[in-house]
Amino acid sequence: MAVASDRLPAELDGFRIAVLADLHYGPMVGAGFVRRIVAQTARLAPDAVVLCGDTVERSSSGTGPLAGMIAELAGSVPTYAVLGNHDYYGCVGRYCRRIRAAGVELLVNAHRLIGPAGGAKIALAGLDDLDDGAPDVAAALDGIPPGTFTVLAAHNPDLADSPGLNGAVDLMVAGHTHGGQIRLFGWAPITFTRNPAYKRGMTRAAGFPLYISRGLGVTGMPIRVDADPELPIITLRRSQ
Repeated sequence: MAVASDRLPAELDGFRIAVLADLHYGPMVGAGFVRRIVAQTARLAPDAVVLCGDTVERSSSGTGPLAGMIAELAGSVPTYAVLGNHDYYGCVGRYCRRIRAAGVELLVNAHRLIGPAGGAKIALAGLDDLDDGAPDVAAALDGIPPGTFTVLAAHNPDLADSPGLNGAVDLMVAGHTHGGQIRLFGWAPITFTRNPAYKRGMTRAAGFPLYISRGLGVTGMPIRVDADPELPIITLRRSQ
């Protein structure tokens, strides 16, 4: 899918971002699945990867093997991450240390300017989790040069309604909802969002497009119905 903007530098037309949301590595999502996702992402050869939270089911266990697998990806593609609520369950400090040691830049109310070395840049900002963290929009966006095309990553799409984003953000990516995980005749009883418009896919928040990934793993029960896992690649385009 593509997102077009006249604020995108012409040099970065075609810049591709892979969104890996809700892996939920743990009892119901094993190492084999994660290895396949890592290999598939590497084959797609994006320009950047964003782990959109809930990378683990619980941060209290299993983060060592996960970090080793993610390191393989981060070694070949610039990889960034935000925290989700499940990443906080257990020992979030240990999770953060291991994911950073794997070569992943953890964006907790922070941003980085990304793009080819010596070339034009876009801003990638990340917010802390809405439920278990302390999201701070002002801190995340502070210091971004005026006029810079800005992508905001957050786990919970409800953060799209935060004050201070309209006019400052060109695209937001999120996960958390699992696309319902179980949908029966279009009815999704659990989407983990308070905004009925923020369930899955491309939608629009106040002033910018918002893409909500169905994610990759599962939680609660090891099943998905009419909510297949996805690994979206978002292509940025320069509009004329």
